[in-house]
Amino acid sequence: MEMRMDWDADGALRLALQGRLDLETVPDIRKRVLKALKKKPSAQVAVDLSGIERMDTAGVAFLVELRNLVGGKAGDWRLEKASGAVMKMLELARLDVLADAGADHGRD
Repeated sequence: MEMRMDWDADGALRLALQGRLDLETVPDIRKRVLKALKKKPSAQVAVDLSGIERMDTAGVAFLVELRNLVGGKAGDWRLEKASGAVMKMLELARLDVLADAGADHGRD
């Protein structure tokens, strides 16, 4: 799993994930993201999911936790470029509402 974190001039976090977001990879990613957000908190987060090949319920739980951490409904939160497979997982978990309305939801 590869991960890139960038903060823009306004302090918004842009998180790009690539690979699998599952039970095997989530603990390390979670640890790294939480550590970074403790050092530099942000209430604005955009998560680029275009590189996610596979996601399970651990990945969904991580995204929910991250959303809650950055301010829940008060924060500016977007999931971007989710593939069809990722959107299906979010839909099955009834969490597709987390995805940005402008995201690419092409079906696989």
